Amino acid sequence: MSKKKKKVANLAKQNAKKSMNRNDRQKQKRAEQKSVEGNNNQKRTSEKGGQRRGLVQGAEKQNDQRSVENKDKKNEKVVKNDQRSVVLITVENLAEAKRLTSKEGEKEVQEAVSVSLEEDLAEERRKTAEKEKELEKPVEEELTTEPLREEAPVGSTEEKKAEAAEGILVEEDALEEEIPEVGVEDLQDEGGSKRRHKLFPVVWWVLGALVLVAAIGGGFWATRYFTEKANESGGVAENPEEKPEEPEEKPEENEPSEPSEPEEPEKPAEEPPAEEKPAEPPVENNTTGGELEPIAPRPGNTEHPEVVPGEKIIALTFDDGPSAATTPRLLDILAGRGVKATFFVLGNMAERAPGVVQREAADGHEVASHTPYHDNLVLLSAAQVRAQALEMDRIFTNILGTVPPFTRPPYGEVNGSVREALGQPLIMWSIDPKDWQDRNAAIVCSRVVGAAFDGAIILVHDIHATTVDAVPCIIDNLRSQGYEFLTVSELAAARDVPLVNGQLYYSFK
Repeated sequence: MSKKKKKVANLAKQNAKKSMNRNDRQKQKRAEQKSVEGNNNQKRTSEKGGQRRGLVQGAEKQNDQRSVENKDKKNEKVVKNDQRSVVLITVENLAEAKRLTSKEGEKEVQEAVSVSLEEDLAEERRKTAEKEKELEKPVEEELTTEPLREEAPVGSTEEKKAEAAEGILVEEDALEEEIPEVGVEDLQDEGGSKRRHKLFPVVWWVLGALVLVAAIGGGFWATRYFTEKANESGGVAENPEEKPEEPEEKPEENEPSEPSEPEEPEKPAEEPPAEEKPAEPPVENNTTGGELEPIAPRPGNTEHPEVVPGEKIIALTFDDGPSAATTPRLLDILAGRGVKATFFVLGNMAERAPGVVQREAADGHEVASHTPYHDNLVLLSAAQVRAQALEMDRIFTNILGTVPPFTRPPYGEVNGSVREALGQPLIMWSIDPKDWQDRNAAIVCSRVVGAAFDGAIILVHDIHATTVDAVPCIIDNLRSQGYEFLTVSELAAARDVPLVNGQLYYSFK
């Protein structure tokens, strides 16, 4: 029984221990859960605190930015106010300068100078009087106090008085030497110098304004001059001829007014004497000082095309080519529609693409000169213009075996010297759609068709792809209106107008 009791007691102890262990474990788990929950709560509170801190910091940053912006605005206002005050000061200075330069202002300045001089003299006199009084005071004190001294020897007071009197005289002499004598001339000089000193700031302001205006004007004109020179030298395709048509001068240029001129095409051998006169003086712009070199005669326009009476005729001309990229496609379009045109080629472009120039002539088109380099001929001397004409003759002879029949001057710029130096008919234009400016085929076509008239000369450029795209539209629309396309020489011959050297032609009505 004792063993059983012991076993029962052991089992009871073990069960008690197990129950204790379970309770302890549960308590530990609960404690751990509570600690975990506490940690989570702390994290949540810390996160909320961090968010609140972030919001607070963001608000502080916004406030700082606003304060900075407000400071900047205040500074800008201060700067603007300073600028306004400077402007007002300059305006007041200018007004004051104008007033002072007038007669009334001069009188006021003289009066002010005289008053200021009188005040200065009075002030100097007052100061000298005060100095004299200050010097007399210690002498009098010494004289009054000297007899009171018991140990002073007899006769010392008299000596001191004499010495004091001598010192006063010496100081008075020194004061007289220090105060200079002021005369009327000195007063006038001093007044003039003060007046000049007052006027100096105004004069400097006026001079600065004049210099600023001159600098702005000079910069503007210099910029304009160099841009024009750059456009003339480098912008061949971007600066086409813009010479407006002059309808009042056309009848005089297109109709032969002199009876001897119509016979010139029939007698080409009689044309050169105008350029071969040895007795004529050189042209004014001829910088060489000698005679101009003669040029070969131009081929005349003796062929009369067959034109139906009442039919409208027009000339299509192309400038600044040839271009190996665009001109061959243009020639295909013209050949497909049976249209003959006139090409005014540049010398340097022709030397780059001589085969294109030869194809233009082989297809029946007319090839003429647009000068070698697209220079403004008015800015050249007569010798330089003649040299360019001879250069084009050389280029044409090498490529086509003949000289150009006429020339179109770049930019449409000509004068009497250029006419004489070129010695050729000068073909201008009457319709300019500005295809170099608006690179749009539809716009170019509508402008040409809208401005077309019988006998007109159309100016476009075969170096622009958009212009080549517009050519079929131009041909089809004008043909639907009854127009027939001719070269310039054919158009002049159809109107019985001879092409005279040095004459300008805008159209052939």
